[in-house]
Amino acid sequence: MECSLKAQDSPVWKNILRCRFIINKGIRWKIGDGENIKLWWDNWNDNTNLAELLDKDSILLVNP
Repeated sequence: MECSLKAQDSPVWKNILRCRFIINKGIRWKIGDGENIKLWWDNWNDNTNLAELLDKDSILLVNP
């Protein structure tokens, strides 16, 4: 997110760089200290957890 715009960059990349303030506003989830992360059970995508997205058996899924 700290790239410089260069004349030889593609038009798509130039537009991404111009809009990065919007991208920075909310497309990533800040993990913080990592103490309260439930890898398989936290909602990562469209309010669905990874276990559901990957159709995994909950008995096999353990947080480290």
